[in-house]
Amino acid sequence: MAELLREIFTKNTSYYCYNQDVLAVADGKVVEIQDGNPENIPHSDKLAVKMGTKTFARNNIYLDLATTHLPAYGHLNSWLSQRQSRRSCHTR
Repeated sequence: MAELLREIFTKNTSYYCYNQDVLAVADGKVVEIQDGNPENIPHSDKLAVKMGTKTFARNNIYLDLATTHLPAYGHLNSWLSQRQSRRSCHTR
């Protein structure tokens, strides 16, 4: 049983939020996308890439809401960052 659980929880696809849409907190403009970083394996001591200021949140999107707030959505998988790369975003 422990081996089965270990196998399940070391796959990114085992988590509910994997490959789900990212919803903006408010309407805004996409101002920066960082993409192309490989995914880490959950519960592993090995990192896919060395941690740094450009890689700490892996693939991420930054929005400008025309306010003093600049939300960031991080830890996205690469194809999701590309899919969300439209120059504007909207809430549902």
